[in-house]
Amino acid sequence: HKMPRKPGAKKFYHNEPRKQKVDHRKDAVDPKERDRPKKPPPKDDAEEAASIGHRRLKYHEQKLLKKHGNFVNWTQSKENPMEGKVIREFLLQDRADYSRYNKLACLIESLVHTLKYLPEDSKVRMQITKELLEKMYNIGLIRNSSSLQNCQKVTVSSFCRRRLASIMVKNKMTPTMKTAVEFIKQGHVRVGVDRVSDPACLVPRKLEDFVSWGLQSKIRSTIKKYSNAVDDFEVGN
Repeated sequence: HKMPRKPGAKKFYHNEPRKQKVDHRKDAVDPKERDRPKKPPPKDDAEEAASIGHRRLKYHEQKLLKKHGNFVNWTQSKENPMEGKVIREFLLQDRADYSRYNKLACLIESLVHTLKYLPEDSKVRMQITKELLEKMYNIGLIRNSSSLQNCQKVTVSSFCRRRLASIMVKNKMTPTMKTAVEFIKQGHVRVGVDRVSDPACLVPRKLEDFVSWGLQSKIRSTIKKYSNAVDDFEVGN
């Protein structure tokens, strides 16, 4: 039984080829579509790793990278057991301090090594040697300024012993290095007339005896009360 055809409908024959649909939204002759740059095909993991040096990080790997810092500009290249020992002994707050002290010690050693190539009666050698020994002694890195060989013994520990926390332990102001660092950060310590809150401050030899508690420090007032050395002027104020 054939279905009746609607009036006005076109008769379709099976042997007649159908017309292809033309997409008028995209014209091949359109200059905008022709000049538009085509996107490159997606690369696989091997091609991407060869182009950028490593594969693209996953989501959790990117989160770990942000959490643990920048590994590209990491200054430490080799494991140094002495570095960890010095950091624990002197409680260095920043690992970069160890690198700075190490560079300074290497520069001093190279300067001494260069001076030895000059003749002993050279005026340049005598002048530079005198200035170097004087500076090293004033800073407190060497015990005496009699010989140039003392400058070769300057190490990272020599700089760490001149830090404010080490001077406080040396002057028996605090029993441990940890307590000294805490008091310095809290602002209880002054060097001369200036209050210092940085534990990495290097104290020269002439100011070593002027490390004391701050005027407004509670520790200073407690020590004076304990030793019965409170001034009448301070009590009135």
